[in-house]
Amino acid sequence: MNPYHKLKLGPRLIKLAYRFFDVEASAETAVADGRMIEYAFVIERLGLLPKGKVLDVGCTARLNYLPAALTSLGWEVWGIDLREFKFKHPNFHLVLEDIRNTNLPGKFFDAAYAVSTIEHLGLSGRYGVPQEDLEGDAKAVMEIARVLRPGGTLLCTVPWGKAKIIKPLQRIYDKPGLERLFHDWVTKSRVYYAQESDGYWTPLPEEEAIKVQNPRGDSAVALLELSLVK
Repeated sequence: MNPYHKLKLGPRLIKLAYRFFDVEASAETAVADGRMIEYAFVIERLGLLPKGKVLDVGCTARLNYLPAALTSLGWEVWGIDLREFKFKHPNFHLVLEDIRNTNLPGKFFDAAYAVSTIEHLGLSGRYGVPQEDLEGDAKAVMEIARVLRPGGTLLCTVPWGKAKIIKPLQRIYDKPGLERLFHDWVTKSRVYYAQESDGYWTPLPEEEAIKVQNPRGDSAVALLELSLVK
């Protein structure tokens, strides 16, 4: 049995549950996942840059509010994904393509971000990926480098710990794994967060973050700010 199988509930069943249960009042449903940290990281770091064109890699994610937030702040946002993303705004442009090989113009974007996306690329069995491509993450980073202007910024969040591939879920990266991916980049900052046993997300030093592991395969999260070598 796949331990990562998830039950998908239809909208009618969800609405029915809301009629009988006070879901919003439950502390269990209010537990924040790592997106709370990752989205805050993206907004904080982009807030320090001049506004321009930014690429959201893998934009079609549950509760992804970044395109809405960034367009309201004056950014011109392009979202790239193989799936539809139901958000419309004059400054948002959806590109239905594979980030490993796009038709986007070179040196076009001032910045890009990939929130919990790189680790999934090329792993078959999820997100509609039929064919295995273990170099999918490296190909995506190369394509991001192609479409970024020289000196452009990439904000990337990935699982951090003892390197492994948990199929079909994700890759977990260690220091050599990140160096392999980003050998043409300058790392401007790197921070780590992990969810403690009490459910709270807290920052950790690198030597402690690498030890985080539990039976579900959860790991710490590395938040990276990188600059493309000119």
